[in-house]
Amino acid sequence: MPVTLEDVRALGPDGAAGYECRVRLPDGGLDEAIISPDEAVAIVRAAALRDSGADAAAPPADPEQLQSPPDRREGGSPSVRKSLR
Repeated sequence: MPVTLEDVRALGPDGAAGYECRVRLPDGGLDEAIISPDEAVAIVRAAALRDSGADAAAPPADPEQLQSPPDRREGGSPSVRKSLR
């Protein structure tokens, strides 16, 4: 169930004991939850992937496989690569 994060408070020094989170539920109600530091990292990573448009299940692309060899017929220099087809 998607929720909106309203407030976060670190527990312990630098959040070492976790984080107390206040969230707004889809029905408008408020709830609180305590999450571990590892859960906080996972949430931030998931949000960063979502915001970047990357697919969490897809492995990163290999840039060497994305580049075509230079096209010498059109006078292209070996250092210039053709755009993706």
